[in-house]
Amino acid sequence: MHPMKIIGNFFIRNHKLFPADKFQELVFDDYKSFYEVLRVINGMPVFLGEHISRLLKSAKTAGVQFQVVVDDVFEGIKELCSANRITEGNIKLEVFFDGNRNHGAKPMLHIYFIPHVYPDDDMYHNGVTLLSLIAERDRPNAKITNLPLRSLADQVIKEKKVFEVLLVNQDGLLTEGSRSNIFFIRDGILYTPPTRLVLPGITREKVEQICSDLKIPVQQKLIPLSDIGNYTAAFLSGTSPGVLQIAKIDNTTFDPGDDLIQKIMDRYDEMVEGEVTANS
Repeated sequence: MHPMKIIGNFFIRNHKLFPADKFQELVFDDYKSFYEVLRVINGMPVFLGEHISRLLKSAKTAGVQFQVVVDDVFEGIKELCSANRITEGNIKLEVFFDGNRNHGAKPMLHIYFIPHVYPDDDMYHNGVTLLSLIAERDRPNAKITNLPLRSLADQVIKEKKVFEVLLVNQDGLLTEGSRSNIFFIRDGILYTPPTRLVLPGITREKVEQICSDLKIPVQQKLIPLSDIGNYTAAFLSGTSPGVLQIAKIDNTTFDPGDDLIQKIMDRYDEMVEGEVTANS
């Protein structure tokens, strides 16, 4: 059975509205799933085009091709928000194939609200705590449902009362958070793990764009967990947190008041506000 809890009274399947109690009936145990999680603010999806592009790229990486029309999904999200009377939250776009069909069959698209955790004001001011976890995605560049990894990460986050876990591969290299990407700062330069090792987040791309605009150098670099003490500051990027300072990873502390992070946070907030305004 599909483990994801949905929020609200309705969801959308292939552009049609269904009551939430029908959700389990319309999802199969044996399926290959590709998904995106995007944020809705004031009833408007943020960076929808970018999320759909990555959805298609994830599927192509796994050898599956299909088409999703951005305008159709945009209208579906507006209908979902209206039916559920929800204007703020996270929405999951999930394209999957029934395991009894071949990949040539028409894919099924679900759009539904899911639980979310947004940082509070204290976290944005003082930073958050992370724990490292030795685990990695099978295909780092593709956003394919990986239930064992998701369950393990959620369990550690809940039991240890941390905001996020930081995945470390078998070579001892940092890759990404379970729902986020990571950046480190030293001497005015940003460092982030190479794209080939991570799921390149939409927010990560926006951070790199902001840094380019602000003339802040960004380098992709292999970062061993054992070397994180060499950096003075660090932050997460992701759909739910946006840009969020890190105060501590395991036993290593960082400066959550770093000026560069604040500049990037402010510019990112402006970017999101502009996106919402443009779609309204």
